[in-house]
Amino acid sequence: MVVVGLYSRTRTTMVAGPGWFGLAWLMLLAFLVVVAPHGGEALKTTDGSRYPVERRIREDPDLSEFYSMVERDPTLMQMMKREAMTVFAPTNRAFQSFTGNMNVLYHVLPEWVPLDRLDYRLETLANRAVVFITRRKIPIESQYEVFVNNAQILDLRAANHSYRSETNKQQALYIIGDVLLAVPTFGETERLGGSSGDGVVAHRISTWDLLVHSESSFFGTFRLGPLRKQVTQQQQEHLYRGQGFHTFFLPVEQSYKPRSSLTRLDRVGLEGHVIPDRVLFTACAPYNEPLQTLAFGENVKITISFVSYGTGRDARVYVMSRTALPNARLASGTVIAQIVKANLPVSNGVVHLINRPLVVVDNKIAQALQEDEDGIFSKFYDLIADYGPDFFAALQTGSGPKTLLVPDKAAVSRIQESKYLNDRKKMMEVFRMHLIQESLPIDRIRRSSTGVIGHYATAAPNMFVYFDLQQNQQSHESIVTVEGGGVNATVLLPDITTVDGYIHVIDRVLGLPHMNVREKLETDPMLNLSYELGMLNRFNEQLNKTTRRYTFFVPRDQAWVNWFTKRTSRRLDVFLQHPDKVRSVMERHLIIADRVFRMSELKSMSPESLILPTSTNSAPLRLRVRLEDRRFFIKWKEGGNWISVFRHDIECTNGIIHVLDEPLMLDTDIPEATSSAAGGLISTRSILIIVGCTSGAPAWFLLLALARCISTIWQ
Repeated sequence: MVVVGLYSRTRTTMVAGPGWFGLAWLMLLAFLVVVAPHGGEALKTTDGSRYPVERRIREDPDLSEFYSMVERDPTLMQMMKREAMTVFAPTNRAFQSFTGNMNVLYHVLPEWVPLDRLDYRLETLANRAVVFITRRKIPIESQYEVFVNNAQILDLRAANHSYRSETNKQQALYIIGDVLLAVPTFGETERLGGSSGDGVVAHRISTWDLLVHSESSFFGTFRLGPLRKQVTQQQQEHLYRGQGFHTFFLPVEQSYKPRSSLTRLDRVGLEGHVIPDRVLFTACAPYNEPLQTLAFGENVKITISFVSYGTGRDARVYVMSRTALPNARLASGTVIAQIVKANLPVSNGVVHLINRPLVVVDNKIAQALQEDEDGIFSKFYDLIADYGPDFFAALQTGSGPKTLLVPDKAAVSRIQESKYLNDRKKMMEVFRMHLIQESLPIDRIRRSSTGVIGHYATAAPNMFVYFDLQQNQQSHESIVTVEGGGVNATVLLPDITTVDGYIHVIDRVLGLPHMNVREKLETDPMLNLSYELGMLNRFNEQLNKTTRRYTFFVPRDQAWVNWFTKRTSRRLDVFLQHPDKVRSVMERHLIIADRVFRMSELKSMSPESLILPTSTNSAPLRLRVRLEDRRFFIKWKEGGNWISVFRHDIECTNGIIHVLDEPLMLDTDIPEATSSAAGGLISTRSILIIVGCTSGAPAWFLLLALARCISTIWQ
């Protein structure tokens, strides 16, 4: 009848007057396609009549592992055929990554629950142990992802299909991407095993029950006893026994590595490990978002953020606590901890075991590196131990605050084949370049880098690092970058607080170059104009060569801007119309030799010997160098003033770059604007260079440059 109705509404557009004979053929075709192959069972109807969920699972080869678990429980098998229920079935791939005892009853609800009625908290067949439902909105789109505990429902369209048991009761099936982890019963019944596996879920196990039974083999080498002792001493058992649904972070000790910091957790510190009224599993938690803890009030404000790091096998989940308005026992700052056992569902929420207490700042920088076994710091620690162990002494000398930039594991892996690794002197300089002998929280860096490049001296003699603010092209969030020794890195994890300062995790090892001179010139955000000028007359092509060594004095964009704004009779647009003169000026800045010249080496050379070879078409460059307040200045023979070296010793694979605050340029290098204005139209490329490379200049300068271009064209 459904087919007839559809045909009668559309027959005038589908077939022109088929008559009753055509209608009969259409009905016969529908019967053969839909009904006949299945012996009368209409599998494609939304009510799934007479089609049990057990059969659906049995016939899906991708659910064979889960079905084998069902087969071990004859009672459950009969229920799947005859009773109303909802099943969360993990795929075979989910079983491959699961370690532990799987409880099949924890994957079954004793009632039919359609997708739109999957509620926040649902009781399972496993002694009424609960699963939690999370709906997460997909960014940009108007759709949602649905999670059961930490497992995502994979196909929401198929999830809308309803099944019918043999007794005509409704059933639902949700295919999920992970096996649901269940907390076992502790004590005598833990050893019963049975058809549902060893991990039989206890009735109403709370977070406090986990602490009480912390010696269970379920926890492996992780010990919760010291935390339970501290909770009891502080009389805070109610935090873990209470009603409601929260997210708990429980710091553990390992049998071979006890920690004294647990004893510093007072009432506020313990409350700072609980996110109230939210059950957050790692797969669907809001990352990089400060979440208020129970310790968030007028006197103290503690937040916790989830942070993901790494990919594939190296993927890890961390949590970071941030404390403001500290009390006498707690210090302000950020503490990071790795989740070592995640997503333990309990009757009052979810529990994550972490490898150290949050909130408590108890390590110095050197100790934090040493104790982070297989963590974010571990490869950098190993690199220091192998190629510069004396650097540990530098970390521990002096009583003043410090800031250490720590390359992450991926960054260290990228330089394993570096030719510099066996050069102990070079590696010590590299390590010292990551150490700043002052306290630099990220907020201070952001303030000092707003509108300018913030620079700070490092423990390496006469070496600076340069912080800048950039915008993430995808998220449009402001990110902090740092450059040192020719390498530009992004700050991944800021403000890890220690007793003697801060640690910022970055994504590159500073001081070990991976770009040649041309590549560095092209990618450095403050050298855009010099790069574009070098593109004229193909000047930049030589900078790719590896047979020569280049020392390049490169004016930064603002240096060019300042030079032209001070000279009304000299115009950038006129300069760009003379590629031969542009090349002549650029050649003056480039030293070509069989070695590079660091600024410290130039400073130690006598003025008589500071005659540096440039290209064959240019006269040698004669310089004088002085050092003042840890900053270098140069003066060239033809110029009359000292020029500040804004950044020095930017290493490249085939040379070195020194960034200048003023170009090595004379007024006579450019024809006067009045004498060349009528020489013809300015090129399109010149306009593009002005627009593209003066974008960082004041707005009035850009308008002035364009106005001059237009006036030249009309002349």
